[in-house]
Parts: sequence; C-alpha cells; structure tokens
Amino acid sequence: MNAGQLLSQIPGLTYRQLDRWTSTGYLRAAQAGEGAGHARDYSAEEVRVAALMVRLHGAGLNVASSHRAARDLAAGRPAVLAPGVEVVVQDQAVAAEPHEDASGGPLSAA
Repeated sequence: MNAGQLLSQIPGLTYRQLDRWTSTGYLRAAQAGEGAGHARDYSAEEVRVAALMVRLHGAGLNVASSHRAARDLAAGRPAVLAPGVEVVVQDQAVAAEPHEDASGGPLSAA
C-alpha cells in the first residue's frame, strides 16, 4: 500500500507523522528506489502497526511506547510496557468507527 492509500485508510494519521515515523524507523517501508522522489510501499503488517500507533499515541502514550505496544499487538503478543502495565486495544481494525467510552459517550478521535 502506498503512502496516499495508507493516509486515507487511517483516520488521524498525517503525512508528517507517517514520514517522521518511517524516517526514524518506527515504521518500515519498501522503497522503489534510493533517495528522494520514490514512492514508499507499506505491508499489511506495517499498516496495522501504523493504525495502532495512531490510536495509542492519541490516547496519551509517547511515540516510542506506542510503537513498542503496536508491534506487540500487531504480532498477536501482549503489549506489556512495564511490570503490571499491559496495553489492551478492544478493536484493532485499521479503519475503525468511533467507539463509545464506558459512560456510553463517544470517544474523541485522535
């Protein structure tokens, strides 16, 4: 999936975030060529990781913790950030609808 498609599938993900997270190694993309001006393609796993990172970062985790938890969750492993601290995401769909919080009110989009 190219960057434009990825951005259209993940609400709340900006081009700037995608570029930064890719250039710093949080997301892995296959490039058609070397240097600037070549399209980046993202695998289905990277799309899942990006979607989870957006949700976790929007919920207040820093980028590094969001990345670590997203990698674990995308791989089907528990996301333990510290002893006794586990991240649980109820709906891991890439293009998820807004959910309700425990009080029945809508959660704000991140």
